[in-house]
Amino acid sequence: MLVKILDLCVLKATRLKGASNLFPVKCQIIDMGEGGCTKKQSELRVHLPEPEFEPVTESVFMPHKLREDRLEYYKRYYRLNRKKILARKKAFSQTPAGRARQIANSRKMDLRYPEKKKARTMLKNWVRLGKVAKPVLCQFCGSYLPLHGHHRDYAKPLDVQWLCRPCHNKVHEKD
Repeated sequence: MLVKILDLCVLKATRLKGASNLFPVKCQIIDMGEGGCTKKQSELRVHLPEPEFEPVTESVFMPHKLREDRLEYYKRYYRLNRKKILARKKAFSQTPAGRARQIANSRKMDLRYPEKKKARTMLKNWVRLGKVAKPVLCQFCGSYLPLHGHHRDYAKPLDVQWLCRPCHNKVHEKD
């Protein structure tokens, strides 16, 4: 009788000291008897010796050991694949699942930061009612791009800087 192992499902990273030494193994049993060759698949439980316990010091799935190396890897990957990543995100955001995720994230942020929601809502309502005038030009660069209201202090909801998107991003990068 010949036993051919098809799949051995043992990961060193998930093995804990004191765990059972019996592991399921999918096998193909080939019996070359008098009646000819017969094959059948079976699942055996194989006894493996207890290994010495060693803490896992590096990720099994990511070869980079240090956090800084992983961050550098992600930044480099994003730089090289930026267009593809942004296109994939945009396509997902236009699907029903993407819209549902945006709504869920928005609600989560509203619950986490109620002072921000209150300030934004108050400013939006005052602009809509005409009590606060929204300028046409960016206060930093003077461009005619669509403007965002930037709150420096959410306790003062009507004290905002009106900035275009690039200038608004620069202000947040400094913070």
